[in-house]
Amino acid sequence: MRLILIILLLLCFGKCATTSQKELFTKVSKWNWSSNQGYMNWNDANAKCYGIGMRLPTTDELNAVFESYLGERWLQEDYELRTGYFYWTSTSMTLFGLSNSHAAAVAMKNSIWPGHADARSMEKERKNNVRCIQIN
Repeated sequence: MRLILIILLLLCFGKCATTSQKELFTKVSKWNWSSNQGYMNWNDANAKCYGIGMRLPTTDELNAVFESYLGERWLQEDYELRTGYFYWTSTSMTLFGLSNSHAAAVAMKNSIWPGHADARSMEKERKNNVRCIQIN
């Protein structure tokens, strides 16, 4: 199934993606991404990534994944987990004066504004998907 998806994605690139999307896909595909590490809160996600010698991605890195179509591949791979579309980032946020209570999460699917990543501030206790990154 995964091989078929990759082949279809590559065939579509010749007709469906712009040059910048192809370049972005090539760039983010070279980054060392983990498989889905599970569905957990931000503190556990951060510890999990560091525990395997990686880190949570930044909001910009996850936005690049979304814009490169790698996000669609992740959704296909993670479909069986049925955990939603959001992935934690390393971007910690202060909201309503509560220091470090929130972090940014990026959705790999955006039904409100198709074609654009949906980054949101979420309470760190909420559970989201986790992918870790290591850029060499």
